[in-house]
Amino acid sequence: MRLGDHLEIDRVHDDMGVLCRQALDAYARIDPERRVRLTSDGDPSGDWDTTRIREAVGGLLGNAARFASRGSVVTIAVDGRAADTVTVTVHGDGTPIDVETLQTIFDPVARVESENATYAGLGLGLFIVRKVVDAHGGNVGVEASPESGTTFTMVLPRRP
Repeated sequence: MRLGDHLEIDRVHDDMGVLCRQALDAYARIDPERRVRLTSDGDPSGDWDTTRIREAVGGLLGNAARFASRGSVVTIAVDGRAADTVTVTVHGDGTPIDVETLQTIFDPVARVESENATYAGLGLGLFIVRKVVDAHGGNVGVEASPESGTTFTMVLPRRP
């Protein structure tokens, strides 16, 4: 994907809970020691590009796990109670991302160091997440504090 180009998506009707489970299963092959819990509430269905959504959830999961304390549980929560949107939150307890970094974390080649893990990526993961979410007409954000850890939130419309 070239920086700045529009991302083409191919929507099909699917279940966000299933897509998150698939992303979690793929992540478990990379980091089998990390404990991840998935919860779902409401109707998780909508029209999305399933490959791209799994990639986005995997990117959020990988980043949340990087900042989560060792031994803690990372939580993925799917909330389908709203009529027109489905929200996915990915949360990890641990050292939060600093305020300055939060403002640029979704920019291309933005890399964040974590005391919990070494990271050898190119800094494109969260940029790609934002491109996927934007292509679906949704929004993505992150909040972090010492009291509550780091939470990534992705809100997607059910239909175009």
